[in-house]
Amino acid sequence: MKCGLEDITNRLNKSYVAVKGVVSFPYRLYKNNRYVNMNVNVLAAASPSITIASLASEYFKMSGFSNLENSVVTAATDWAVYIPVHVGLQYFSNREKFRDEKDHMNLTAFTKDMLRIYKTYIPSILLFYVIAGPAHNLCLHLGMDGDSATTASYWSTMLITRALHTYNLYKSDNKEKNLGGNQDGRK
Repeated sequence: MKCGLEDITNRLNKSYVAVKGVVSFPYRLYKNNRYVNMNVNVLAAASPSITIASLASEYFKMSGFSNLENSVVTAATDWAVYIPVHVGLQYFSNREKFRDEKDHMNLTAFTKDMLRIYKTYIPSILLFYVIAGPAHNLCLHLGMDGDSATTASYWSTMLITRALHTYNLYKSDNKEKNLGGNQDGRK
């Protein structure tokens, strides 16, 4: 069995090519598919926001706040963390389309894109809190700790609202295409 430097280099190169092949498909899907990109960004923003909301819920439960107060504070905490993280992820994952010829940020294009995303997101947001808030409150009434109540109610509701938001964005994209609007060049 050869163990020379050339053999090791060849094996590393083959491994690199194999890993690159496995990683490149999901990366291209993320970069080139608006719906995958949007959902990955939402889930990536939801992770820290739900984690911090869980900690807040646990703190307020241990501090003796009512279940209703706990649910309201948990929702506010989730929202306060989620929005800036999501907006940041949207910018960084799509920054090339928000840059002008001089490589300066085109705030108008970024704002327009964010407004378009959030316009289609509003029904999902409303549905999320209509379901997650009472579900969180119910979990607390059933004796779950704040962390478990938040995790269970928020992640299960997140899956439901992802489907709704993706559908709304798809409908909005198709409506804009049918009206002759030009998308951002993505497929």
